Amino acid sequence: MLDEKREAIKKTLKTADVIILEGTLIFTNPGIRNLIDLKIFLDTDEDIRLSRKVYSDVCLRNKNLNDVLDKYLKHIKKGFDKYTLPSKKYADIIIPDFGGGYSSDFVD
Repeated sequence: MLDEKREAIKKTLKTADVIILEGTLIFTNPGIRNLIDLKIFLDTDEDIRLSRKVYSDVCLRNKNLNDVLDKYLKHIKKGFDKYTLPSKKYADIIIPDFGGGYSSDFVD
């Protein structure tokens, strides 16, 4: 399996009245979390999260289904349960059942 690496990219941003940050781990960092005025957690059913992962990786990226499921169970689900789900407690607003259905129009 190839290791995915991200390059450090620095960008200069202009000021704005509203800045939207998104990410599965955004609330796990206290330094970032404390800078956010309104924190919203989009709570999605586990089956929907899995179906989206399978659809995007198998149908859009032509990855092997068994490999996708193996990675999901060994890494993605465990990471979600250990880091993302507990950070839900820091949200000011929790939107339940977000994206409550499968859509072939889903784009990752």
